[in-house]
Amino acid sequence: MALVLHQQNRNKEAHTLLEKTISVVPDIQENYFLDGLILTSFARDKIKKNEKKYKDECIPKDAEKILLLAKNRFLYASTFRFYPSDLNKKALMNKNAIEKLLSMKKCPEKKNKAKKNNKRKGKKKNQENREKRENSKSMNNTLQNKPKLSRKEEEKIKRALKRIHKENKKARFYGSSQEGFRKPKRSGKGIPLIW
Repeated sequence: MALVLHQQNRNKEAHTLLEKTISVVPDIQENYFLDGLILTSFARDKIKKNEKKYKDECIPKDAEKILLLAKNRFLYASTFRFYPSDLNKKALMNKNAIEKLLSMKKCPEKKNKAKKNNKRKGKKKNQENREKRENSKSMNNTLQNKPKLSRKEEEKIKRALKRIHKENKKARFYGSSQEGFRKPKRSGKGIPLIW
């Protein structure tokens, strides 16, 4: 597989040709051939890693995408007018080699178990949230269904709450004892002291 993908002798010659063309035409911005070589080397590494996983020779999805990009780069390089004709021919040969590789069978995809577990967790959380919402709704309904107080009763409760609030304020300011509220002991400046 590696031989089909990366014909090393040819590519060595191509590198020397590339160096010559770059020295002759320094304004070349797009170096299609070099891009193709770099992409094929990336793909080769990915295929080598995959060979350990699968006994049969197959192309992983990542490598397939990279090879398609490399094929396009070599296709551009084969018709690039600034390259010499030898380099154009070599680019075409590399493109054909990649096409042969792409015709091989694709590696089977492994299903992620972690994703399934996450989905289950999500379902459980959703169910819990739904139950909480339903409980809160039922609580609100019970509160709403309680008999309403008359105006007089409401005013009584308000007055009582005000009284309690005032007493609490006094207790905080003066301090409280078992017998009741003590009168503040005042200093010379008239500021109440708390003991």
